[in-house]
Amino acid sequence: MAGPRALRTIVGGYDIYRWPIYVPRGDDESLAGWLRRLAHRYGITVTGVLAELGIDHRSQAQPDLPAMVEADPTGFARAGLDPPQQAARCSVIGASLDRLDAHYWSDIRCRRSQRWTRSSRFCPRCLAETGQWAETWQHPYHLACLNHGVLLEWRCPYCHAAPFAKPTWLAHDGSPTACHDFIDTSTGKRYRARCGTQLSETPTVEAHPDLLGAQEWLWTLIAAASREEQVVVAGFHVPAATAYEAAAEIITENTLDPKISDIRFAEEHGLQVAHLLLTQPSLRDAASVAAEVRGFNAQEGVAPIGPLFHVQQRPRNGLLTAISLQQHQGQLTVGAELKFRIGTPAPCYPQAWRATTTPLTPAACLPDLPMSSIPSTLWPGSITLGSAELDDRHGVDTPLGRAFAAIALARFASDRGWRLIAVNLGMPAHCASTGARHWHAIDKAGHWPTYVQAISRLFELLHADSPPIDYERRRITAQPAAIQAQGRRLLPDATREDRRGFGARLWTLYTGSEIQFAPAPLSEGRQPGGPAPDEMIAAAAAALGKPPDEPLVWHPP
Repeated sequence: MAGPRALRTIVGGYDIYRWPIYVPRGDDESLAGWLRRLAHRYGITVTGVLAELGIDHRSQAQPDLPAMVEADPTGFARAGLDPPQQAARCSVIGASLDRLDAHYWSDIRCRRSQRWTRSSRFCPRCLAETGQWAETWQHPYHLACLNHGVLLEWRCPYCHAAPFAKPTWLAHDGSPTACHDFIDTSTGKRYRARCGTQLSETPTVEAHPDLLGAQEWLWTLIAAASREEQVVVAGFHVPAATAYEAAAEIITENTLDPKISDIRFAEEHGLQVAHLLLTQPSLRDAASVAAEVRGFNAQEGVAPIGPLFHVQQRPRNGLLTAISLQQHQGQLTVGAELKFRIGTPAPCYPQAWRATTTPLTPAACLPDLPMSSIPSTLWPGSITLGSAELDDRHGVDTPLGRAFAAIALARFASDRGWRLIAVNLGMPAHCASTGARHWHAIDKAGHWPTYVQAISRLFELLHADSPPIDYERRRITAQPAAIQAQGRRLLPDATREDRRGFGARLWTLYTGSEIQFAPAPLSEGRQPGGPAPDEMIAAAAAALGKPPDEPLVWHPP
């Protein structure tokens, strides 16, 4: 004899309060699209569905669906919207776009801007296949369907109404893929007729391969940002979120009006420009292309070169800052190129400006060198143009050339004034103008980028291995009277010429400079030398204020 029949399995479990027809939300379906499908399955309007859920909403106003779901998650779950699908954006791309846009507009642009629109674009072929409205169709950056290679449509081909733009969809009980808007007729009837055109039958337009490539690249970028991965952009490995921020900046700067441009969507040109610039193999290539296509205004756009208050009006993307500043190579003054590190692998603003969001390289985080780490003349061989012949031709390794290099190093990544630098290094205030002639000669010969890169390498080296000597304090304490007093104390029986030689040697070793840059009483003596042993020089340096644990001289490793 057969036993009792088992209970029949019901989709969704045995919750007696669950609605009888189970209509789950698609993986990337919008909330409004799901509500239309649910209402159509029950043969009622969306307003009727909301009423069944205990929500009294007039059909003349657009609903805030995410807030409604958040207020009654259990009720919507019984209607078929399972908890994992109750987020405003349930797809990987949609959720990541939500987060990235919130950061970009609130933290970078410093203003509120609703990127998601109420109206929805659509792919007719996708509607014909699935009957579902993708949530990313409501984002202005979704321009083309990657599955079918066509441009998205944005309005009904008959009445030209944009889907979901008006709340008329709330009182529509027809097919979820049909146009829900009213049409004006001359029949004189009290109620207007619905359009009812099947949007899935709208003629499509093939998308340009460049636009499809840009759309796929942007979607890949957003997916990588959702996984917090790094991507390669213009030769740099950066977080995908930083790359999206750069793309959004370029799109915003290059938004065109479709009414006066031969494009369908306002963001179409900007997306293609972002794809073109950010997929270049190197920073120099990206800067060259940006100048050709005028990707952004180099002065008024994403990375102005000044004034400071203008730069600090909002955070600046490090990637676009590097591209924009690189466009100025060879066009700015020597001081500006040193300040912005133009010609180095990653140009950037001075760290003290605190204007960049994410540094591209560890070196971009380094502040300007303290004056205490810079001697009046740099160490021999520390700056080179690549060969001894070039160094000799341009006097790079001469005492004067090393003094000018010290001034350039103090200016690198800093907005210190030239006169302040020169005086702090113990030189005449006007010597920076003489240095400018030296630098212009190097620039005219085409070696300025090599010179800047050599300065940059020494800059990073001194940050990694700071000098154990406070050169600024030594320049202050090495006054001529103090130097001469040490000569009289330690060499009481020496001749005047020997004392002058002792003072010259003491001053050059103690300050790390050259005797021709010493104050007049000391520079009048003969060249450093004399019979004074190293122990006597060390004793004199200690008397001048050298700490016991500080070496007398030091050279970079």
